[in-house]
Amino acid sequence: MITGTMSNEEIHKEVQRDRYEVHNYMQKIIPRYRHTIITAPQCQFPLYFPPVTFTSHRKNKYLLLFEARDKSDWGERLLNTIVCLYDNNGIYAMTFSVAFDELYLYSPHFFSRYRTRFLKDENVKPIDVIKRFFKINPTTQFGAGEGDEFYGTCNEGAVFGKKEGRRRIFKTFVSFDMLFESQNDIKTELYDRLIKYRAEIQ
Repeated sequence: MITGTMSNEEIHKEVQRDRYEVHNYMQKIIPRYRHTIITAPQCQFPLYFPPVTFTSHRKNKYLLLFEARDKSDWGERLLNTIVCLYDNNGIYAMTFSVAFDELYLYSPHFFSRYRTRFLKDENVKPIDVIKRFFKINPTTQFGAGEGDEFYGTCNEGAVFGKKEGRRRIFKTFVSFDMLFESQNDIKTELYDRLIKYRAEIQ
């Protein structure tokens, strides 16, 4: 079971031990979405299904999110996001693939910034902020920063963080309108914003 005293490397190893159990559970519940996907009008896609909660035998808690972008996604092509949650003076989250090439860790500060800068509603509960983020932002496209820094874009904004071996630590979130609020010189504005938000990940 993940505890607040574990290092990032120990957490990584802990979720690796759950990978087959989580994957097998997902395969069992995928058929429940078949009818909805094959009968939905094309204009309703993408379809986002409510998160499914799962607790492994090792007592680790997961959110399983499923998305269908068209009818052909039924079955093995159904897109999914696996989120592992743990509480250490705030809810942390991590995502990973079954292959475990990399592990992505998100701090409570990251979700606080997402709530403030995009949702703009401080009354949303932390767990609901996490569910909302991964429902709409299941993947991130990465760019290389300086040294161990990285930046990336998801559907609703930009992310910044640091690399730690095969792990990416997501530090902060910035909405697109904050990055590009000045249209006079986008390149200069983007550079200035990158410098500003880089300070948040130190």
